[in-house]
Amino acid sequence: TEINDLLLTALVLTMKEWTGETRVAIDLEGHGREEILEGIDLTRTVGWFTSIYPVLFELKTDDLSTAIKEVKETLRRVPNKGVGYGLLQYLSEEKIDFRLQPEMSFNYLGQFGQEGADQEMAVLPMGHQISPRNRQIHALEVNGVIMNGVLHLNFHYNRKAYLPQTIEKLVERYKSYLLEVISHCVNKKTVERTPSDFSMKKMTMEDLDDVFAALKDL
Repeated sequence: TEINDLLLTALVLTMKEWTGETRVAIDLEGHGREEILEGIDLTRTVGWFTSIYPVLFELKTDDLSTAIKEVKETLRRVPNKGVGYGLLQYLSEEKIDFRLQPEMSFNYLGQFGQEGADQEMAVLPMGHQISPRNRQIHALEVNGVIMNGVLHLNFHYNRKAYLPQTIEKLVERYKSYLLEVISHCVNKKTVERTPSDFSMKKMTMEDLDDVFAALKDL
């Protein structure tokens, strides 16, 4: 389980509570520098390879252990971490229905400034990263990064869609869920496996639970 899994679990639980729906759609943003083809090295290439792709999460329970596993497995089922979605959407000649257009996005940028790390954030003037005239695509954008061991989260929202006090309440609920998720993981005494830990793409959590239950009887 990765940090991104836990941050998203807390977010999905928050949105599930907020909307009253068990299914939550979120546009995920990634760096796009995935090693999907052998022999391609992007380490010396400067530029943005950003990939944005929608993911539909479904949580039928508020149980933290189950929620973490479901979010993790949903993410692991995304081919090549979503790199191919943009290719299908903009470069494919096939008529594909891209009806799923989430109103919110999430992007975890990773960890920077860790002691002993061979990379760090450059403190240089960069100008505008996004045009001031650019139209905000999502009504709510959540961005996270860990700097020097501290998690920073930014909730950027469309003021025509949400009131400030609404977002403040949402942030508080997210913080509460995130602390619950962290506490749950810290206090875990044993490791719990999921299908993706065994490279079993077609196996469900229910299938794996049945296997573990059968092994206990041996």
